[in-house]
Amino acid sequence: MGRSRKVEVANMPSTKLKRSHLSPLDAWKVAWQGVASRPQRSFLAAIGIAVGVAALVALTGISDSNRAALMEELDSMGANLLVVQPANGPDGKPVPLPASAVDAIRHQDGVEAVGGLKKIPDSVHAYRTDVVAQGETNGLGITAATPSLYDALGASMESGSWFDEASRALPTVVLGAEAAARLGEPTIGDRLWIGNEWYSLLGVLSPIELAEGINTAVLLGDQWSAQHFANDPLATGLTSGDWSQIYVQSAPGGVADLRDRVAAAASPGSPHVAVAALSDLGGARTVADTMLETLGLALGGIALAVGGVGIANTMVVSVMERRGEIGLRRALGARSTQIVAQFLTESTALSFLGACGGVILGVAAALGFSTLTGTPIRIPLEVAGLGLGVALVVGALAGLQPAAKAARMPPVEALRSS
Repeated sequence: MGRSRKVEVANMPSTKLKRSHLSPLDAWKVAWQGVASRPQRSFLAAIGIAVGVAALVALTGISDSNRAALMEELDSMGANLLVVQPANGPDGKPVPLPASAVDAIRHQDGVEAVGGLKKIPDSVHAYRTDVVAQGETNGLGITAATPSLYDALGASMESGSWFDEASRALPTVVLGAEAAARLGEPTIGDRLWIGNEWYSLLGVLSPIELAEGINTAVLLGDQWSAQHFANDPLATGLTSGDWSQIYVQSAPGGVADLRDRVAAAASPGSPHVAVAALSDLGGARTVADTMLETLGLALGGIALAVGGVGIANTMVVSVMERRGEIGLRRALGARSTQIVAQFLTESTALSFLGACGGVILGVAAALGFSTLTGTPIRIPLEVAGLGLGVALVVGALAGLQPAAKAARMPPVEALRSS
């Protein structure tokens, strides 16, 4: 009988214990169970990350909205505007720009609009009626304008309309805002006495912030002026019909790059060209852009770091409370790497929950700010994605030390202290 038992045992198939294995799916299941088993603490830990991501998204969105509003304001004030005019030659008199200067500038990369003013004889003045004394000129400048000047200046009409292809060749006039005030606020269609002829008032420009000369200008159509005042010599050394100023609207932020190319295009081979920005707002535009963006990213990064500290604290407490679970799992064959994976996955899950909530809160805050302030809506989706990714990394790093501590815990000691 004893012999038969030995034979039975010998004939039994050998069984090998399978090595403990924790798949990624199992790790996530265990992690979510850990999160769900302590809802209040998990919520408070996730809130830290949520606040960090929300701050990152909201502050970046708000700074983007403020930046867009600021850029629009700076652009409207002339941050992207260049003015080209003749420079003095060796004899001290201005050297005329070629007649083709505007067309040559228009073909340069980065030019959004270009228009010019042409000289009118110094003897031509504008009056409200033909009975006003000749000396009462009100300090108004008479000049001819191309139709494209309107877009180059980014101008708007207070009333009436600007020159078109028809009116540029007719005895019509457009007044700057200050010129209209000095002439007694004439209405559209009224006649003005200019150079011993009657002109019909076509429109009045709204005030232009930086181009002060336009505000006090009486503007005639360029084709009409070319027919009536051609080649009259001027005291400055230029001739009637020569370019006095050319305004160039560059692409946003492109003033510095365009400046030298505009000078070369306006008068190839000639050094007698002056190109200036109407203000230093182009530099201010770049500085403001950089500062606002840096501020948003810095504040969001600080908030994320604070959220990471919150998760680290939560995971440390979790390891202390779950010593019994850790000891039992180790006693049942769980490897140290699996313990590390469990707690790292749990901290990452907390970060993921917080980050998703933070993105929603941040987008809502940015939308609310734009709606309340009337600034352009800017939702930085790439920053939201970046915040989500950074939050996961922060969560993993925050859980690394507690996970390593749990993995190093001896099973017997863990079970004894539970």
